[in-house]
Amino acid sequence: SILRIENMTKYLSLIMSLIAASPLLLAWSDAEPYYVVGDPILAEHLNQFEFDVCNGEEENGSTFKFADNYHEANGGQETVTVLVIAAAWCSGCISEIEPLASLEDSFADDERVRFVYTLYDPGQPYSCAQWANMFSYEDAEKEAFIITENSVNIASWFYNDELNTISYPQHAILTSDMVVHYKSP
Repeated sequence: SILRIENMTKYLSLIMSLIAASPLLLAWSDAEPYYVVGDPILAEHLNQFEFDVCNGEEENGSTFKFADNYHEANGGQETVTVLVIAAAWCSGCISEIEPLASLEDSFADDERVRFVYTLYDPGQPYSCAQWANMFSYEDAEKEAFIITENSVNIASWFYNDELNTISYPQHAILTSDMVVHYKSP
């Protein structure tokens, strides 16, 4: 009976170690609470987290913070952020690229709308450059604005209640005051 308890303790310790080592679960614990429609993005998420820009007009070592699109922090510019959350290994995410590029083309003349693509797990199997090359815009000079998730998993900010998990792809529309106006799924 004592040996059985010791084995159970070792087993539970192993499970707890695996949970603690999981980057997805660590990211989730950093992001609580997650956002639903009507929630404002927390100031810490707007200002403290910087994401590497891997493709788009501001690449070459640039970083992006969500505060860049917040009207109170960017000089009053009213920018709606269309946030597309993808993972490099997600086939459903890949299948959305063409329709999303077409949608983005329809807003090409509206500076108030900014598409921000987040890429989780770049290099597994597609790098950021390979991912960006899948986009085809009417303007051949246009590039997708893609940020990579370093220590923060943005998908965990928009946890999927229906599936009770973090899921890909995800979509959110943030108003200029950084309130979640739309979330899917």
